Amino acid sequence: MVDIDAVRDWLRRLPGGSPAGQHADDWDAFARLDRPVVTLFGSYDTGKSSLLRRLLVDAGSDVPAWLTISARHETFEVNEVEVGGCTIRDTPGFAVGASDIRAQNNSRRALAAVGLTDIGVAVLTSQLATAERDMLQELFTQGWPAGTMWFVISRFDEAGADPEGDLEGYRLLSDRKVRELWEVFALDDRAPVFVVSQDPFQTAGPDTDLYPEIWNAFRDWDGMRDLADAVAAVSPAELSAWRHAAGQRYWTAVLAETMTELRTQLQEYTARAGVAANGVARREDWEKELDHLDGAAQAALDSLVEEVVRRYGDTAELQVELQRTLDEWFARHEARL
Repeated sequence: MVDIDAVRDWLRRLPGGSPAGQHADDWDAFARLDRPVVTLFGSYDTGKSSLLRRLLVDAGSDVPAWLTISARHETFEVNEVEVGGCTIRDTPGFAVGASDIRAQNNSRRALAAVGLTDIGVAVLTSQLATAERDMLQELFTQGWPAGTMWFVISRFDEAGADPEGDLEGYRLLSDRKVRELWEVFALDDRAPVFVVSQDPFQTAGPDTDLYPEIWNAFRDWDGMRDLADAVAAVSPAELSAWRHAAGQRYWTAVLAETMTELRTQLQEYTARAGVAANGVARREDWEKELDHLDGAAQAALDSLVEEVVRRYGDTAELQVELQRTLDEWFARHEARL
C-alpha cells in the first residue's frame, strides 16, 4: 500500500518543475465529489456514447448537447452527467499506437479519467479487445475492489446472431462471449459483465431527442435492464472505501509515471554529460597541441632571427632579410595550424 502523503510530499520536493501541483489539484477535486463516479472507457467506436444515451433516456433524463452518436470518432473530451445517484463520465476512445497528437491526447484524457473514478466500466464490442488488450489488462489489475470494475459487451445485436430470428442462438453466443472475456483477461467469474444491445438495429440512429418507448420491442433481450439496475444500485454508502482504493490506484500510477519520467531524464542527461565530457577532453587535447605548436614556433622564430642577425649584422640588407624570414616562418606555421 502506497503512503499517499509521502508520495505527495516527495513530488512537491522534486526539482525542475514537477507536475505535483496538477496531480494534487486533480485528486483533490475528485476527492471532494459526494457522488460515486462511474467512468465509461474503451476504444473508439465501441458504443460508449450510445450506451450513455440509452441510460439517460430510459431514466427520463435529457441527453446533453455534447453527447453525439455516430460511427466516427466524435468524443474528444471527458464529459459527465448525473444519472440516478451517481455521476457517469463519457471518455474519448483509446487509440493505441496512434501517432497523431489528437489521438494521443484522447488516450491520455481517457486514462486520466479512469484514474479518477470509483467504478470503471470497460466497454467492448463482441470482438472483445485487440490492439488495446495489454493496456486494458494493466488497468484491470490495478487494485479495484470487488464489484467496481464492470464489463459491457456492447452493440451485441451486431455480433452475428439475430435475436429476433434466433433468440436461443443469440443467448448462447452471449454466454460464450462472457466466458471468452473471463479467459482473455483472467477475470474472476464474479466480475460484473453485461451483454447489451443499447440501440438494436440502430433504431434511434444519431437522434438524441428520444422517448424510452422507442426500444420497448427489444427490452426482453437487449440486456439494458440489468445494466440500468446496476447503475441505480450504486450507492454513496460504499464511497469511502471506493475513494480509498481510487487513491491507492491514482497515486501509485502517478508515482510509477514520475519514476519512469525521471529514469528517462537520467538517461538523457547521462548521454549529454558523456557528450560534454568528450568535448572537454577534445578541447584539452587541442589546447595541448596548440601549446606545443606555439612553443615550437616561438623557438623556431628565435633561432631564425638570431641566424639572420648573425649573418647580416648591421647592414642595409638586415631589415629586408628579417621581413622575408618572418614571412616564411608565418606561412609555414600557419599551414601547421
